[in-house]
Amino acid sequence: MLLKSLKLKNIRSYLDQQIEFPEGSLLLAGDIGAGKSTVLLAIEFALFGIMRGELSGSALLRNGKNSGAVELCFELAGNEISVKRSLKRAKDSVEQETGEIVVNGKRVEATATELKARIIELLGYPKELATKSKSLIYRYTVYTPQEEMKKILSEKPEDRLDILRKVFGVDKYKRMKENAVIYARALREKSKEFEGYVRDLDEKKKLREARSEELKKIELKLREILPIVEQQKKKLAEKKTLVAESESAVARFNELKRGFDVCSAELSAKKENQLRTKTELEKIEKQVALLEKEFGKMSGESGAKKIVEELAKREKEFEAAGKEIVKIKELLAGLKSQKLSSDEIVKKLAKLDSCPTCLQQVSSEHKKGISERENSKVSEIDSHIKNHLAKAAESEKQAAELKKIVAELRVKERNAALIELKQRELLEKKERQSELLESAKKIELQIGELGKKSLQFSSELKLFADSTEKYKKAKLEFEQAAEKEKLAEIQCASFMKEKEGIYAIAKQLGEEVEKKQQARQKLERTQQMHSWLSQDFANLVDAIETNVLARVQSEFNGLFKQWFGVLVEDELMTARLDESFTPIIEQNGFETEVDNLSGGERTACALAYRLALNKVINDLISTIRTKDLIILDEPTDGFSSQQLDKMREVLEQLNLKQVVVVSHEPKIESFVETVIRIAKDEHISRILP
Repeated sequence: MLLKSLKLKNIRSYLDQQIEFPEGSLLLAGDIGAGKSTVLLAIEFALFGIMRGELSGSALLRNGKNSGAVELCFELAGNEISVKRSLKRAKDSVEQETGEIVVNGKRVEATATELKARIIELLGYPKELATKSKSLIYRYTVYTPQEEMKKILSEKPEDRLDILRKVFGVDKYKRMKENAVIYARALREKSKEFEGYVRDLDEKKKLREARSEELKKIELKLREILPIVEQQKKKLAEKKTLVAESESAVARFNELKRGFDVCSAELSAKKENQLRTKTELEKIEKQVALLEKEFGKMSGESGAKKIVEELAKREKEFEAAGKEIVKIKELLAGLKSQKLSSDEIVKKLAKLDSCPTCLQQVSSEHKKGISERENSKVSEIDSHIKNHLAKAAESEKQAAELKKIVAELRVKERNAALIELKQRELLEKKERQSELLESAKKIELQIGELGKKSLQFSSELKLFADSTEKYKKAKLEFEQAAEKEKLAEIQCASFMKEKEGIYAIAKQLGEEVEKKQQARQKLERTQQMHSWLSQDFANLVDAIETNVLARVQSEFNGLFKQWFGVLVEDELMTARLDESFTPIIEQNGFETEVDNLSGGERTACALAYRLALNKVINDLISTIRTKDLIILDEPTDGFSSQQLDKMREVLEQLNLKQVVVVSHEPKIESFVETVIRIAKDEHISRILP
């Protein structure tokens, strides 16, 4: 893993800053409190997010700001990776928001937890670290705050060993032993359960054997009763067959009886119909003879037609005469009206002296002229009236004659219609006579056939005359056989039920015995497992753990001695690690504690421990992909000028692709390839050009 760049926005003392990280050794230089450690914390936050108890959001987000962000770019196994995390101030806390990771240009949004799991996967760290708040591997291989490394040297041996167990991944052996104790305890409880469960196994076996004997006895009784049941069933089947045959005979008898009754009823009906037909035929024959005698072969069809035609003609003439009379009367009324009008004029003129219109005197000559003219009109009207009266008399006479003729013709028409009706009646009677004769023949044939059929039914009925008695007898025998079969079935069912009850109990006992025998086997296996876990397994795990820790301690001790020798050039002072990985310092042949060393010596001891621990972890966990990077936080705190010179040798021996040193010692600037200067002004940190 190689750092490329880091962007900070509103992170502690930084407002908006980007830092580029070249390969090789570089120094983050600046005064105490300038913001160097913030850069390291921001890198850790970008990788793992907020860590409860270690790195909080409120400690990272700049005071007075509601949001902030960190974006880290790095190279890992040939891949260009960028990860960005954001912070947002809530009501009572600062929380992480959804972040993003970009691998070779492919961007994915993810929650804080998902990002951490993805980063741990990419870095090759053990997967179980994704569920823990503190990333020990990163803290003891890449970046360890100087104070935290000094603290581990002063821990109690058992506490230090627990921490290193987790770092080395050896704590799994302790968990295995603890889990083995828990499982052994559970096995012991399980053994007690099995012991209680199999306590009555022998008693259950005896009960099962007793039920088996009872089952044998009941099966013997069943073998004796079953042939009897089968024999009764066979007899019942035979009786059932006889009943069926008898039922069939009775059914045939009833069928024949119904056929005979139907045939008799039809025969009786046909004879009655024959009698009715004969009576009606005799009556029709008399009516036909009477009609033929009355009309003979007379046909009034042509005379009737002429009468109808003549009647229509005369009715039209009578109607025309009536119309003519009405017309003459209307003309006479008009002439009489004209005559009255002229007479009225003459009378008024005789009395008139002057004109009512112009009031002039009317002369006698004028009156005479008008009177003569009107009298002439009256004479002419009288002549017309006389002529019309003569015509009216003639028309009325003609109408009277036509009325008489029409009346006579209507009488003739009715007589002709009566003749036609009688002729039609005669024809209908003859047709009915023919139908009756044909029907009589058919009825006679049907009566013959029904008579034969009735004789046949009578003959067959004699064959089934005793079928009912046979059926009653067969049914009685069947019912008796059914009763015997039922009693045998009940007895057999009783034995079967008893057998089922005993079998169910025996089966249940068998299942219980089987389960208890299996439980006894499980008890033996459980006891063996408990014994093995309690004795052999714990010793085995202890041996494995001891061997692993011994190998790790040996490598760790050698590296620690090596680095301590580089940092402390005092032939009278040596250092080593005991079995609990506690540094043991020997000075002038006497052992002394780390706390008794000078400040520079304690720093040198902590740095030696740190570098040795880094190498051991990288060698022990082969999947780690952060072996090319190390961050040293204030590694020279309290160093003398001569000890500071040792840092050049340390950096050379590390031989890593990227080493980041955080220090305020100017002398170290000459030991590194790149210097990044950080200054702080008015609570704002920035990178100097």
